[in-house]
Amino acid sequence: MTPQGTSARRLGQGTSARRLALSAGVLFFVNGAAYGNWIPRLPEIKDHLNVTNSGLGVALLGGGLGGLIGSLAVGAIMSRIGSRRLVLITVYVLALLMPLVAFVSQAWMFLVVLSFIGLFDVCADVAINAQGVIAQEQIGRSIMNRLHGMWSLGFASGTVVGSLGAGLEVDLRLQVLLVAAALMTAVGIVGRWLAKTDPSHHDDSGSVPSSRHLGVIALALAVVGAAAIALEGMPNEWGALLMRDEFGIGSWAGFGTVAFGLGMLLGRFTGDFVQDRIGSDKMFQLAIVLILVGFAAVIATSQPWLALLGLFVSGVGQAVIFPRLYLFAARVPGLSAGAGLGALMVGLRIGGMATTVSVGALADTYDLRVAWIVVAVVSLALLLGSNAVISRRV
Repeated sequence: MTPQGTSARRLGQGTSARRLALSAGVLFFVNGAAYGNWIPRLPEIKDHLNVTNSGLGVALLGGGLGGLIGSLAVGAIMSRIGSRRLVLITVYVLALLMPLVAFVSQAWMFLVVLSFIGLFDVCADVAINAQGVIAQEQIGRSIMNRLHGMWSLGFASGTVVGSLGAGLEVDLRLQVLLVAAALMTAVGIVGRWLAKTDPSHHDDSGSVPSSRHLGVIALALAVVGAAAIALEGMPNEWGALLMRDEFGIGSWAGFGTVAFGLGMLLGRFTGDFVQDRIGSDKMFQLAIVLILVGFAAVIATSQPWLALLGLFVSGVGQAVIFPRLYLFAARVPGLSAGAGLGALMVGLRIGGMATTVSVGALADTYDLRVAWIVVAVVSLALLLGSNAVISRRV
């Protein structure tokens, strides 16, 4: 092959990798936006369903239950049909399912719809992340943090759309149908650039990992997923309540969630550059320090501004945890990307539901500060321990 031919082939490969990265970024964004756009209108949905707060809470568990089922099945499904086909199928199905939240009239129907949404959403999540990992490997530098940042940005944008829709009294059914149409259009445009085949990851030594070895890694992935979602979910779900009940800032309490979310955005859009400079392991260590400092500020202080700063700092640290874990899970030698990511998602779903219940029970028995201390200590210990197990074997 001539030098000109080699250069042309490299240029084509570079263009293809950039298009794949762009496609993955768009998919992360629209997935977050589609999920986030109806969340601010939950009060409206609650009134339409005519249920109590506890009744709505039970119905909302459908998403977690469906996601858990999807986590158990996604590895085998993706191994069979590949991440590209799984993305196209699940995102289109989600575009059809999401609008149903505005059309159901009974709480049990809402639970069923959310269960199916949770099931297909976790499959889409795994497949989109698998495409992101392929894009990073083709480009040759870290982009996973920014891709997850696109999901966060998409979710935030979706909540803005939903909030504006509620404020302007736009019909909820019209809103969700328009968002679904935009989702399907976006996938139709970028779907052609997705990677058609999933690479396999083998042990460099050429040895075949034992089933026990792979079982240990799968269990560690589940544990690390549960620990990471506990650390991330606690400020997201309970940050506003903590700021109201423990720091007494009343109607401004929602800025606890805002501070954490802004920290996450900053961390995700800068994490790749930091990782390229200091390496993945050092960045993980830095992230743990930021999480510890942030949580310590929240727990120990009596000053609202310092608690808000602590939430922000914690968000910066936690932003880079899941992108690292998704990358690890998709690269386990001897496991398909779907199986590794599926194991991580099982822990994530179980951990998310367990955290919600645990924090609530501890807060009722003691107070929110005690709940944060217990969950933070246990989660950090599990995160560090399981990360060490995975790092030695991947």
